[in-house]
Amino acid sequence: MLLDPKIKTFYTVAQYMSYTKAAEALYISQPAVSQQIKTLETDLNLRLFTYENRKLKLTPAGNTLFTFTKSLNSQTNKMFTLLHNQTQKKEINFAATQSVSEFLVPTFLKKLATNHDYHKINCTVANTQTSLTALRNGHVDFAIIEGNFDKKEFSVHQITKEPFIAVASPKLGFSLTKQYQLTDLLVYPIITREEGSGSHEIFKSIINAQNISVADFAEIIQVGSPSLIRQLLLDQVGISFIYQSMVQKELTTQTLMKINLTDINVHHDIYFVYLKDSYFESQYLELLSEFN
Repeated sequence: MLLDPKIKTFYTVAQYMSYTKAAEALYISQPAVSQQIKTLETDLNLRLFTYENRKLKLTPAGNTLFTFTKSLNSQTNKMFTLLHNQTQKKEINFAATQSVSEFLVPTFLKKLATNHDYHKINCTVANTQTSLTALRNGHVDFAIIEGNFDKKEFSVHQITKEPFIAVASPKLGFSLTKQYQLTDLLVYPIITREEGSGSHEIFKSIINAQNISVADFAEIIQVGSPSLIRQLLLDQVGISFIYQSMVQKELTTQTLMKINLTDINVHHDIYFVYLKDSYFESQYLELLSEFN
């Protein structure tokens, strides 16, 4: 819920990128939508929308305002829900990427259940981009994610820095003491996460820095489940790049092994992310402290 009708109209047009669809969603006429946007632009002395090749686009100022209104809308809806349900027990909703959900979230959930009085804790497991979209749209309160994303858009706190390593079954013939070149791995099938996942983006950034693409590997197997990747590694189907904590048990028992790569030593940050300037920031920071 956005309080100023002109801001609500702007938010709806920016969502649909269409004056016609915004008018239908708001149950007002298209000329009324156009007039409200024109009045808002006059008030701000800024253009918020423009047309490129007959397609509606946000200007840089429009993008800035849209980011703000998404946060405002999300927080307003959360506050109304909170006030409406203040006699009921609390709940918290968050998103976590699939990789993080396997080695970091279980302990966090245990602490939430033990140390806080939430009646309902809802954890949505999704890839990085889907988690951030849920956050922007107000479907979750915060997200625990990895991967590359625009950090200027959110309040971002580092939780930990996790080794991201090449892994295979020792039965594939790799040596624990030998240093390998990344090009040595191209003859093996590569098992990787799906497009849009943080792990896939990190993997691509590693190989791209060596002028190698995913297509250069002998075979590409994309899997949406980290646990399935682990099983495929155990079954000697191929190699993968993965967070060390996800396979720490297998590394300890030597059913899987780290492939030592020359000049490649990647540690990647895991982040606790919520909307900027959130009224609920103190609550989120209290939850963040559970990772200490």
